[in-house]
Parts: sequence; structure tokens; C-alpha cells
Amino acid sequence: MLFFLTEFIKTACHAVTKGLCTLLPVDADLIDRFLSFSLPLNESRSSFSILFPAFLRIGVLISVILLTKEALSPISFRDSTVSLRKEAGKNILPVACTFLPWMILRMLLPSQDDPVLPLRAVFLILSGVLFLLLIRILPKERILGTNGGDSLPPLTDASAASVTLRQSLILGAALGASAVLPGLDAPSALLLGGMAVGLSASASFAYSVRIAVPMLLFEIISSFFRAETMMNFEECLFAVVGGVAAFFTVRIVASFFYAFSARLLEPTGWYRVFLGLSLMILFILMSMIQNRPA
Repeated sequence: MLFFLTEFIKTACHAVTKGLCTLLPVDADLIDRFLSFSLPLNESRSSFSILFPAFLRIGVLISVILLTKEALSPISFRDSTVSLRKEAGKNILPVACTFLPWMILRMLLPSQDDPVLPLRAVFLILSGVLFLLLIRILPKERILGTNGGDSLPPLTDASAASVTLRQSLILGAALGASAVLPGLDAPSALLLGGMAVGLSASASFAYSVRIAVPMLLFEIISSFFRAETMMNFEECLFAVVGGVAAFFTVRIVASFFYAFSARLLEPTGWYRVFLGLSLMILFILMSMIQNRPA
């Protein structure tokens, strides 16, 4: 009984972390690497280590789709299907221009199993500095947009739904850079790129939520293709529990970050700078220990 309770707690921690990291600018890849050492059930099987995160992403994906649908749905339920189809048709080209460079780079470039800490630290610091610079250079009205950061609305921002082709190409370049540069995660790249092309902080985040749908689908499909065997019943149970927990985590976190995204830009910048400096110090200490004469 105690064993299963401990494993469910580990599953919940993984799920909450996945829900937080998928949409927030917190360097999800680094956190995933730390969490991979403590998978539930003490599993070392490669298939479970691949499929368990995939089930968490499925929970995140369902939550993101529902959030996007709620944002696009009008008051009248009768017209909701027509409205969603029109919205999807209007946004498919900008979304594709933003998503495709990232997908192509992910397919062409090999995954970095052992990323260089100094390089990750440098890009964490640089992206944090960019956050801090943008909130000081850009006018306050442009950062706040129509949301103002004073309420907790759904992910509905008109400017996020009307991204132009030119803006989407720039956002695609920013998102593509996140596939190449360690330390630059997709949410950070889209937040920085969105504000650089004229979107508010809340609109940039709302657009990044939309882009998360094809990104999550790509990651889920890739995981199932890479898995050599399927999970057993016990593993499936923990994976489903994790997916449900990730679903509810995203429901809470996404709305909160959208409402207060403008006010969270500065803490995000300082967090990334502090994390980058910490990794740099860690690398220096590790180098000193390794090079110390016996």
C-alpha cells in the first residue's frame, strides 16, 4: 500500500511538472531530464520511459484543445461549429508557418542526450535578459494589451487570432530557434517573438497555446513510433492517472498565466538569469572537481 501511494505521488509530481512546463517559459527540457531519473514504478524500460511522458502530453493536449475551443466558441452553441471552422480556416496558414520550421528541425537534428551546460546556461541568461529588456523598452500599454492583467478571462485575445503571415514567419523563426538552441524553450521563444512583432504579453501567450496543439501532437506520435513495446496494465494505470493530473494542471495554470502574463514577465526574466548563472556555477564546480589532482 505504501509503495503504491509513493508511486502515485511521484506520478502526480511528474504530471504537474509536465503541465507547468509545457506552456510556461521555464526550460521544460532541463526539468524533464532531471525528472527522468525518478520515473514511477522505478521503471528503467525504454518503452515506459517514452510512453509515460506521451500519456502526460495527451492529458495536456486535451486540456489545451478545450481551452482553445472555449476561447473561440461564441455565446450561441448553435453557431459554435461554424465559428470554429471559420476561425480554423483563417488561422491555419499562420499556425503552419509558425509550427513547420520547428517540426522540420526536430526531425532533422538529433536529440541532445547530453547538452553542454555552459551553452544552455548562456542562452538561459540571454533569454532572461531579453525579457527584462523588453518590459523596459516597450510601452506599458503594448505589453498589457486589452487584457490589462487585472482580471482572469479565458484565452480570448483578438490579436492572437489575427496574426498576420509576416508575424507568423518571424514567430516561426523564433520557434525554430528553440529547437536548435539549448536553454531556449518554445513558450519563451513565442513570448519574446510575439512581443517583438507587436503582440501583447497575453496575446503572445494565447498564440503559443494554439501552437502547442500541433507541437504536442508531433511529440505524442513520435513517442509511439519510438516505443518498441507497449506498457502493461500497471504501467497504463499510472500513465492514465498522470494524464488526468496533467489535464487539470493545465486548466488552472494556463488561465492564470494568461491573465497575469504581463506582470510575470519580469519574474520570468530574473528566474531564467538566476537559473543560467546557477548552471554556469555548477559547471565550473564540476570542472574543478574533475580536474583536481588525485
